[in-house]
Amino acid sequence: MAGSAGFFGEGSVDAGAIANSPANLFSLFNLYGKLLLFLIPAIVGHAVYRDYKSNMQAVLYSYPFQKSDYLLGKFLSAFSVVLLISLALGAGFIIGTKLPGIDSRMVLPLDLMTYVQLYVVYLLPNLLFAGAVVFGMVVFSRNIYAGFIAVVILLIVREIASRLIAGFDSAALTALLEPFGEVATALYTGGWTVAEKNTRPIPFQRIILLNRVIWLGAAVAIFAITGKKFSLTQHPFAFRFRKSKGERLLKRNFGGVLGIRLPAVQFDYSIIRQIKTARELSRIDFKYIISRGYFIGIALAGIILETLLISQMDPPYQTRVIPATWVMLAFPVFFISILINLVGFLFAGVLVHRSRTHRMDALIDVTPLPNWVFAGSQIIALVKMQMLLLLGTMAAGIAVQAANGYYHFEIELYLFALFGIHLISFVIWDIAAVFVQSIFINLYLGFFLLLVGFFGLPQLSQIVIASPVFQFNQNPEPGFFLYYSDMNGYGHSLIPYFLYKLYWLIFGGILFCATLLFWIRGLPQSFKERLSIARSRLKPALALSLCGISAAFLSMGFWLRSQEKQAEVLPSKKEMQKPARQTEEKYEKYRRFPQPRVVAVEVNIDLFPESQSFRASGHYLLLNKSSTPIDTLLIHHSGEAITHYRLNWGHTLFLSDSIAHLDILKLDESMEPGDSAALAFQVRNIPNAMLKKNSPVEKNGTFITSSIFPEIGYYLDQADTPPSDSAALANHYRAIDADFVDLELLISTSKDQTIVASGNLEDKWIERDRNYFKYVSRGKATRDFAFCSARYQVARDTWKDIDLEIYYHKGHRYNLASMFHGLKATLEYHKRHFGSYRRSKMKIAEFPRGLGNHAQSFAGVIMWSELGFILEKQNPDALDFAFLGAAHEMAHQWWGHQVIPADVMGARMITESMAEYIALKVLEQEYGLQAKQNFLEMALELYLNKRKNDPDAERPLMYNRGLDKKHIPYQKGVLVMNAMNEYLGEGAFNAALGAYYRKVKLQDAPYTTSVEMVDFIRRGTPDSLQYLIHDMFETVTFYDNKLVDVKTRSLPNGEYEVEIDLVASKYREEADSAGYQDEAGSFLVFKPENPPNAIKSLPLADYLEIGLYGEDSLLHLRKHKITSIRNTLRVHVKAKPETCIIDPNFLLIDKNRKDNRFDLQ
Repeated sequence: MAGSAGFFGEGSVDAGAIANSPANLFSLFNLYGKLLLFLIPAIVGHAVYRDYKSNMQAVLYSYPFQKSDYLLGKFLSAFSVVLLISLALGAGFIIGTKLPGIDSRMVLPLDLMTYVQLYVVYLLPNLLFAGAVVFGMVVFSRNIYAGFIAVVILLIVREIASRLIAGFDSAALTALLEPFGEVATALYTGGWTVAEKNTRPIPFQRIILLNRVIWLGAAVAIFAITGKKFSLTQHPFAFRFRKSKGERLLKRNFGGVLGIRLPAVQFDYSIIRQIKTARELSRIDFKYIISRGYFIGIALAGIILETLLISQMDPPYQTRVIPATWVMLAFPVFFISILINLVGFLFAGVLVHRSRTHRMDALIDVTPLPNWVFAGSQIIALVKMQMLLLLGTMAAGIAVQAANGYYHFEIELYLFALFGIHLISFVIWDIAAVFVQSIFINLYLGFFLLLVGFFGLPQLSQIVIASPVFQFNQNPEPGFFLYYSDMNGYGHSLIPYFLYKLYWLIFGGILFCATLLFWIRGLPQSFKERLSIARSRLKPALALSLCGISAAFLSMGFWLRSQEKQAEVLPSKKEMQKPARQTEEKYEKYRRFPQPRVVAVEVNIDLFPESQSFRASGHYLLLNKSSTPIDTLLIHHSGEAITHYRLNWGHTLFLSDSIAHLDILKLDESMEPGDSAALAFQVRNIPNAMLKKNSPVEKNGTFITSSIFPEIGYYLDQADTPPSDSAALANHYRAIDADFVDLELLISTSKDQTIVASGNLEDKWIERDRNYFKYVSRGKATRDFAFCSARYQVARDTWKDIDLEIYYHKGHRYNLASMFHGLKATLEYHKRHFGSYRRSKMKIAEFPRGLGNHAQSFAGVIMWSELGFILEKQNPDALDFAFLGAAHEMAHQWWGHQVIPADVMGARMITESMAEYIALKVLEQEYGLQAKQNFLEMALELYLNKRKNDPDAERPLMYNRGLDKKHIPYQKGVLVMNAMNEYLGEGAFNAALGAYYRKVKLQDAPYTTSVEMVDFIRRGTPDSLQYLIHDMFETVTFYDNKLVDVKTRSLPNGEYEVEIDLVASKYREEADSAGYQDEAGSFLVFKPENPPNAIKSLPLADYLEIGLYGEDSLLHLRKHKITSIRNTLRVHVKAKPETCIIDPNFLLIDKNRKDNRFDLQ
């Protein structure tokens, strides 16, 4: 809680979130409530288990009490302890908000009713249900470990159930079947914005109440079954599937034994014999683990969960990623790894305390075997058990691949990832687990401390300890295995990973030595006595080993820390945020300084994929296009490379800022209007460090943009500037220091790789066993460019006289046809409505997914992440995202490369909203109306989901800034553009856009703005629809429409009259509330008879689309004018309708569309 309230700095706080808001408290109670579940076996389960452990049950069962008295007494007394502990959770949250150093803006005044609700409605029922399950398991099994396994299985089954029932159409059913009440609550809070989460109380509605009643009832039922089946007998309850037969243990030929001479016993205490003994003991322990029913249960549950996770590793709307091996090994293995560690923690306690649990410790402790045999055998047994689980993980992945018709299993990748990457982390935790359990005689305390360490250690980096050298079993890139690429594997990440794992394995050696010192043999009475025993065990050999391992650990730690400091050349994004804000304030005054413009670019680049390095040289031709002399030159260079430059104009260095990467030069003589100068530069990568790759070059799949080369001027976030700022109109959004340029790129790479770059390929050749490529763009080209280098295969096609090429990684042919289809459809649509493509060739190049999951359009080329090449479309009704992606990026060749907006608010509406609109239109053209509606439904869902987590008030579409809130120009943008298209008609809307396109394409400064674009749309909009301009572009407007009732009656002519009773309202989003008054202060109010609250709305003169549908046909689709909140419409149709829908084509933004549909009985 203190961290949420900013106690550890702003980096520990979610943007805009209030630490103790009801919604945040709900999340925290759910999170820590699950951790409390692991206390239940240790308290509730142990309450009854201790009777069996001490063999007191026979005595207790002879007492004259009822079994209900016995069970209730045990359960209620133990559960009271759990309740007391749970109260500490709430107390801790309250205290956390009162600590000194808390940011008062991040906390609300104490509201005890919120805590009462969270306890009564959520935490206590959840603990009661889990307590009943654990109590029943321990009572029947008489095994405390069954209680812990029950908790783990309960969490797994909860996750499985949530994922299985997530596919049901009924959200209410999903909510009722989830045992902790989280899904039920999400039904009511899922659409809340950050502002609503900060202020609104947790709802207590009908479905939440039903969920709580169901699972409280389940707890009572479990306890009732436990009471009914339990018997006050000495023998435990057991499930038997077959009766075991007796077996004679002794033969009757005793007489022959007397004549046998037994051989003398040979004692062997050699190290080899001890190793063999450890191996044999590990086999026995391993067999013990896997033969337990609760291990089998948890293994099966884990495999089922993993299979579900793997099968759901897909984008939305039925478009699948092909089941490649890295997909099987990504997030599913990440979650299963947590489960495997938890099982390791549990069975470490089982094995370490097994001899005492079965009262064999006195016998085992006197055996002539050293401690390392016992401790080592148990660690080996744990590792074997985890290897078995990893084999199950591998089998589940292969099974899912085969079930989906994918047979390229890549067994070597499975083995390397599971047993080379993940297993080593498990081994380190196994050593730590055995150490902790050997220190603490109490199994439960050791297990709980391991849980706290496992989940708490990764959070240290957010508080004070950032270096992995000080974070047990951590590494610099915890989730690097999630970004495996077919193009360049794990990249540079494997080197630091294995170095840090070796480091912590050495520390594991220290823990193992400590385990031998504190290994429990005999009956020590106190920890002081154990310390004395440990000192006596510290013999020279063990002391020497401990010193040697410690020296190796400290030496490697110092070396790693020195390597970390060398790798800290490039600051992290978090470290850059504060200096970035300070430098923007510092250099704000230079924002309006006139600067020369780049008019020509020539760059020579040499890539060396083998050493992952590059060097480049080039020059810019600078021209003073302004009407004033320039006496100061600002040169901004990349912080991700080493840059040297030379200006052929006399100057002195006035300031050099290494943090902002900005040099300010005072020119000896001013550059007069029309003067030109040349800026030559050399750029090379920052040398790679052992623990960090500073170069952007990959062994296969390099993707570099022009941002790594110098820029003229200092970049401030112009996108936050209003379109009315005339000075800001001098810069377009693609580059701040150039209008259009002549571009020439000469790039070399290794002989086995191909360069794909912006512009037209003018020449290529081989020289000194290297490939050279020359790309050129003359005239109207923007200064931003990019290039890729990889071992490509190429697919070619044509559209009319335009060549189409796709450069892809070997084997990634899955989506090439869709990509070509998207390019061709977009070329055709633009030629018909706007204008022709300006070049003779269009290229697509693939880059590794570790560099991003996006696509980006440059002059004549689209750079596209590997993820876009491995989408699989098995469902014919699914969206073809490869087609859509190609259409969107191809559209940027018009909307972004010909129509280039100024770098002000609303620029992305012109580029991204239009590209999405074009993609939607060609999707409808090629795939039909249903595909279009699927796309719009997805866009609306994404827009609403993303805006609810946005802490800032939403700006209108035409005044949105940059790309930091992509859901506005992308998802909302396409919804708005489609609505205008539907209301005006495609011809009229595209005519307005076409007029705008022809007016501004390839224009020089001042550049176009969203205001100009909307003005063209306004001119093409009739008076009756002018309100759309204000609602869609100029304000943030939402609708709240609802079908109240729909009735039908047959007419004598065979037709049907449909009476539609509906409620319509709209409102503006204003800060934290909804606004129902227009600029003149007018509003509408409707007071229904039943609901207690009146319905408000902005004044209405809107056209609302109503659709009536039969079994297989559309019966009626028309836009009806609505002027009041409550409306009754009557329409005639030729057949009896089955469904009525308000706004079936997603023309209006309604946060709750569930009440827009009415199914007639």
